[in-house]
Amino acid sequence: MQTYYNLLNPTAGNIIAGVYPNQDYKQSIDNAVSHNMGVIVIRSLAGGAVAGPVRAELASRIPGGEMAKGNDYGSDLRRAEALRFLTTNGRTVAQASIRFATENPKVPIVLVGFSDKAQIDDAVAAAGSASLTSAELETMADLWANDFNI
Repeated sequence: MQTYYNLLNPTAGNIIAGVYPNQDYKQSIDNAVSHNMGVIVIRSLAGGAVAGPVRAELASRIPGGEMAKGNDYGSDLRRAEALRFLTTNGRTVAQASIRFATENPKVPIVLVGFSDKAQIDDAVAAAGSASLTSAELETMADLWANDFNI
């Protein structure tokens, strides 16, 4: 089963407090695993929005696009601005988003899109980057519950 799962929309693997205004994937990861299905995470960088507008523009003249309710590229870029606090000890926000997906024990495969070799190197470096801390995950839960205050 393929599903979106990233720092901007974690609903395939997380329950969000409050009323979540965007596409809710209703813990589809747990549902798939409960039916003995494998899981493939797609859009781990939210169509490039997590990596930032400059990087995303390398892939397409019209990056992103609305692929799910409430997750158009422009609003995802605004949400991604709130993730800058995750840039620590040389870890990029893109690496944090990849780590978030790969650290879900129910997710064996995370697909990462890229436009050039530097992006491939960044994705590979995610494996050695720092895991998200409990404090960072608590901050993320607050951001998710309040739609990143946008």
